[in-house]
Amino acid sequence: MLAVLLYAAATGMNFVLQPVAGGRIPLLPYFPALVLTGLYAGAGPAVALLVAAVLSVVVFWVEPAGVLWPMAQPSDLIIPVLFLIAGGMVAGVASWARRLLRQDRDNRQRLNMALTAGRMAAWEWHIGTGAMQFSEGAEALFGMTWRHVDEAWPLGHPDDVERVRGVIEQALREGRDYRFTSRMIRADTRELRWIETTGYVHRDAHGRAVRVSGVTADVTERQRALEASQAAEARLQLALESGKVTAWECDAERRYIWIHNTRLGLKPADVVGRRLGDVIPNEAHRQAIDRVYAGGEPQQFQIEGEFRGQPYHLLCSVRAEKDAAGRVTRVIGASVDVTELAAAQAQLRRESQRKDAFLATLAHELRNPMAPIRYAVAMLGENTPAAVREQARAIIGRQAAHMSRLLDDLLDMSRITRNAIELQRELLDLRGVIGQAVDGVRPAYAELGHRLVVSSPPQPVWVDGDSTRLQQVLGNLLDNAAKYTPPGGEVTVRLDLQGAEALLSVSDNGLGIEPRDQAQVFELFSQVRPPGHGGTGLGIGLAVVRQLVELHGGRIELHSAGAGRGSCFTVRLPLAPRQEEPAEPAPAAKVVSLFPRGPAALIVDDNRDAADSLAVLLRANGFTASTVYDGAAALQAFDALRPQVLLLDLGLPDISGLEVARTIRRRPAGAAVTLVAITGWGQDKDRQQTREAGFDQHLVKPVDPAQLLALLRPLRPPTGTADAG
Repeated sequence: MLAVLLYAAATGMNFVLQPVAGGRIPLLPYFPALVLTGLYAGAGPAVALLVAAVLSVVVFWVEPAGVLWPMAQPSDLIIPVLFLIAGGMVAGVASWARRLLRQDRDNRQRLNMALTAGRMAAWEWHIGTGAMQFSEGAEALFGMTWRHVDEAWPLGHPDDVERVRGVIEQALREGRDYRFTSRMIRADTRELRWIETTGYVHRDAHGRAVRVSGVTADVTERQRALEASQAAEARLQLALESGKVTAWECDAERRYIWIHNTRLGLKPADVVGRRLGDVIPNEAHRQAIDRVYAGGEPQQFQIEGEFRGQPYHLLCSVRAEKDAAGRVTRVIGASVDVTELAAAQAQLRRESQRKDAFLATLAHELRNPMAPIRYAVAMLGENTPAAVREQARAIIGRQAAHMSRLLDDLLDMSRITRNAIELQRELLDLRGVIGQAVDGVRPAYAELGHRLVVSSPPQPVWVDGDSTRLQQVLGNLLDNAAKYTPPGGEVTVRLDLQGAEALLSVSDNGLGIEPRDQAQVFELFSQVRPPGHGGTGLGIGLAVVRQLVELHGGRIELHSAGAGRGSCFTVRLPLAPRQEEPAEPAPAAKVVSLFPRGPAALIVDDNRDAADSLAVLLRANGFTASTVYDGAAALQAFDALRPQVLLLDLGLPDISGLEVARTIRRRPAGAAVTLVAITGWGQDKDRQQTREAGFDQHLVKPVDPAQLLALLRPLRPPTGTADAG
């Protein structure tokens, strides 16, 4: 229809124009008609219009006019033929242009559909004028469109505007493309959205930016997903770090390809790319990984070791990923660092062992004074001589005082752990504290044959402290020095001034302490006993000392070169260590033997009251009783007296009672003697040890005198043969 109308219009125009133009341009009006027909109707209608136009020109405007075929000679065909050719070209070009326009329209439609589906908008910005043009769908994205670039800035988030301006201005100066992500506020709903903008800068011949075409995409969902992923990763990282978990992944070649939350001072770069086992060699770990790669089955295991001087203990879980053929393609795993937990568990086990040892020691220490008390009570008969009664009274007094000291130590430790001790502070001269403490231990030192040396400056050494508690500190250190120094040893108390500090040290030439044991001597219930030394005490004395010193704002230190090299305890208000004095040879043990008639009994106990009172009891019942107070003296007395029964304590100061028993059993006369262990240790393992050492009986302090006499009755002489005197 369009071709017909255009043909009619062009022909009508020709009837108007040709009389004016003198018939010289009959073809001219048809060219616009051909172009329009080709563009809007296509090639077919354009060709039809062209043929009709040629026929109209030949009939109406070629002389003679009105003749259907006025062509008299071939030259008359030139104009129609040229018109056909030119018109055909015009129609073809117009039709081709029509197809291009249609393709462009279709492409634009598809582009707009794609932009809309992807929540994107294309735009162009003319830099010189600031004018902007948008693709369809831009309003749906922004909530509005704008004609000038300045209208866009109010939609930007205030925190992003300056940054975005800087990115664009720099890109225009350098003539390069740009991309940024920012926030915008929709013009219609005021909803906050995330957008990503890409701009392509077009430059003129001089390199100046003249135009920018670009695309803006709504990436809100992507940004939210990214933020959710980052939050999840942050939570995962927090969980891994809080749980001390290292997660990792290895390929089929056993090389780390990813690791997170490395520990032991390592960084991911130290691990990724290296093979399993190369970073931290561990045989148990290697074997477990071999099982995973070989069988593809998950493994749970634990490993421990040391890396760069740091101990580690890890709980590991590993599993394999396999392809369709069953081959392991990768292995993923997680390791939980339980080093601190393992250390805490080990500490709990040690504390439990210390508790058990403390309870056993407490029973032993309470039984020890009870034994001489029971013996002394048995001595207090109606016909007991006054001297014996006085001896029994003294024994009971001394042992009661000993038990009182034990209970005082327990109460002090309880008060300290509950922060219930209040120091009665006053201005003190430490020299006076030393004098009072030394006076308190002189009898014990004289009994053991120790030499006590005191060195202090001529001028007062003033401290702000509790005199009673500081005497307790020094007295405890002096008691320990006496206990762990062989008879005839030397103990030195030295007080020095060092600047504004006082250094109080107690050193001895006794048994010493191995370096590995020195860290635990101040721990509660800890007892470090040298080999062959039974020792006594609850293991709380030095713990009390440390707490009291710390309550005074000081600290206590220990120095010992090792076993047999003596010890030096330095209380620092602050403190300084002192070299140990050379040891003096111990005097030979004395054997006290009275009442020569009757079966010979040898009593060995470092508690002199216990030994002496038991000897009195046995003598009163017909035995010849002798007493010694350490293991070496026991061996000498055994060889000298050849007793029929030996009552032996286990916790002797030099050689343990177990070792004394073994030594005696190995001697020719040792097979016939009756060995009886009299000790405060009464657990099953203690009885097993005494049986293995060769004891015949194991009695637990305090021993019932009637039970002991009944046990020894087969050895007693007939009634009337013993000399009671």
